Amino acid sequence: MDNINTSLIVKWLRLPMALLVIFIHMTPHLNPHFTPVYSIDWQSLSPDNIYSIIGIFFNNLCTVAVPFFFFTAGYYFFFNTEKFDKDTYKSKIKKRIKTLLVPYVLWIIITIILRILYGLYKMYVLKLSISELPSDCLTIDEITTLSNILSFFWNYFIINENNTLNPLGLSSYLAAPINIPLWFLRDLIILTAISPLLYKG
Repeated sequence: MDNINTSLIVKWLRLPMALLVIFIHMTPHLNPHFTPVYSIDWQSLSPDNIYSIIGIFFNNLCTVAVPFFFFTAGYYFFFNTEKFDKDTYKSKIKKRIKTLLVPYVLWIIITIILRILYGLYKMYVLKLSISELPSDCLTIDEITTLSNILSFFWNYFIINENNTLNPLGLSSYLAAPINIPLWFLRDLIILTAISPLLYKG
């Protein structure tokens, strides 16, 4: 398949894949009517059972969307690249600094500022104590340590932690920056940085 056909396919798939990303976050298992599939009596299905089956099916189907966007980002990163030398790498990194790193850092900073302002509003307008602040507030004290600041950009939220080990022998869990959806950009930045290791000429 030539590059023109591939680009057309990717172009036409972007919208449906973006919709699938939205559907991923519908999380049917959090609905009070959800029934775990393993406990369903298949001989006498209730409306809740049918909802659960359809919900889980589509929720799992939607997981193809995120890898699609990773693969297409990689495809266009190496698109029309005949030789991946130091100059090519520098040129591509400069472009990705503008399109990935700068927006990532700016949105993290904006999120931090908004959470601090929200915390100040709760404390000085609604007169809540620090211990009463909701979890989506930040206090000035929380941005004074380097480890906290770094966590804003890397692993402020630990999601789905478990005791399994990944192929590197490390404890595996999902982590996200303070602006959770930006985990995708964070990982894309890392893959861009190590792109010479991923390139196959």
